[in-house]
Amino acid sequence: QATSDGLNINVKEFMDTWIIQRNFPVVTVVQNMYNSSILHLTQERFLKFPETKHQDTSQSPFHYRWTIPLTLASSNHTIFNQTSGHHVYWMDTKEQSKTLHVSIPLPNCADPNGWVLVNLHQYGYYRVNYQVSNWLALSQQLKRNHSVIPVINRAQIIDDAWKLSYSNYTTIHVALATLEYLHNELEYLPWHTARTEINSIATKLESTPLDAPFKNFKNVLNTHIIEKRGTNINTYCNKIYNYKNCLFSGNESYHKTFTLNSDQHEIFIKELNKKITTAFDDKRYIYADGMRTLPHVIKMTSFTEYTKHYTHSVNENMRTLNFINGFDR
Repeated sequence: QATSDGLNINVKEFMDTWIIQRNFPVVTVVQNMYNSSILHLTQERFLKFPETKHQDTSQSPFHYRWTIPLTLASSNHTIFNQTSGHHVYWMDTKEQSKTLHVSIPLPNCADPNGWVLVNLHQYGYYRVNYQVSNWLALSQQLKRNHSVIPVINRAQIIDDAWKLSYSNYTTIHVALATLEYLHNELEYLPWHTARTEINSIATKLESTPLDAPFKNFKNVLNTHIIEKRGTNINTYCNKIYNYKNCLFSGNESYHKTFTLNSDQHEIFIKELNKKITTAFDDKRYIYADGMRTLPHVIKMTSFTEYTKHYTHSVNENMRTLNFINGFDR
């Protein structure tokens, strides 16, 4: 690719920085306050727990610096296909910091809605951190019109913000702001990314005063997508099945599309006795709702009955998976 683009890049030297040394970098991007066409960049080794850095005695011949390809877009230049040739800027192993004069139009620093986004389509294997104002402007863009930013970069924004907040590069306020648009998100990848963080926070908040408010927050995010996508996807591909798994796992929003527990118990028992046939994908949530509210003794009895009825089923593996997913809730 470098040859075809007419670039003088030694591929071995470039790859050595990624192969020989451990971990990967985080690139911090700050816009110049006095000249909006200038970006100040720094690179450093990304560690999940930066406080343990002094305990790591491993050495790198490159001093934990990388040769990093940088591609970017902005609120004034929402073109995301400029990812090769002269559209790529570079940091190399000699540059822990770099002042970058960019050719694309950048927003004025005083514009609260102006943003810069680095690592288009996440082609580069690094995290990107921004000043707080840029993070919040990205979150506001997602809320105004998330389709301006490609799907993979929407997932990147969520993932980078959360991982960097855990490592104290940015704040939890910044991370939470990236989730506020999700009630309008219909794509799998951003939801898959967000689900991990949402469930992690939910676990930490269990049995605290913030447990109920956070569950309400989750439900607000999930209600629209559940109503939009529905619950029966037996004609869709595995990707959509996984997508729905992301939505429903650990959440309670499916109560808005199903009748409540008493009706669910009736369906659940009829399912066990094979008196009705329910669409495949609905079964998982019926099992979950039925099992989740049963006393432990009845759960064990139901599980025994279930295995008795379904042992010889052609779809035994998938049925068992659906049932146990409900059993574990």
